Amino acid sequence: MKNAGKNNWRSDSCSSRAAFTLIELLVTLAVIGVLASLLMPALSGARKKADSTRCISNLRQLGIAARVYADENEGRLPLVADSAQSQTNAAGGKPAIQQVLASHVGGNRNVFKCPGDKGGVFERDGSSYEWNASLNGRILHRIGLDRPDGNSTKTFLIRDRAAWHPRNRKNAVFVDGHAAPDL
Repeated sequence: MKNAGKNNWRSDSCSSRAAFTLIELLVTLAVIGVLASLLMPALSGARKKADSTRCISNLRQLGIAARVYADENEGRLPLVADSAQSQTNAAGGKPAIQQVLASHVGGNRNVFKCPGDKGGVFERDGSSYEWNASLNGRILHRIGLDRPDGNSTKTFLIRDRAAWHPRNRKNAVFVDGHAAPDL
């Protein structure tokens, strides 16, 4: 009988020793909270970078579509309404960019939506991007020749309507075909 009492005392001591106290639990939760708060800005920045990368991919696809359009039309870029006009300009009769290039992107409307567009521009106008109206009807391979430096890498073809990306930048696809943040 004496041994039975001793064993019970040891098991009680071990079970109370293995449990967390309320203070230990609160300290653990506080440490986890601090670590989570330190990670949130990094995760937010990574999400913005991912949105910017998806936007550049969309612009690259639209740039290819514009090139295909030009190839089918004797090298000429389309006549497109500027970004302030949502669907069709009644006075000029110019269609919006999404109407002209929709067939060249396989009818995929999502390519016209920038993931950084949180202001509803896509929902309102059908495209988060703006067309460089100064290039309407111009011959694609001649653009940039009229620049003093002869450089078409600085002339945007299509870009974001607003600076939705890190460091308040707009992404763009340029006449030479590359897509990157617009400087």
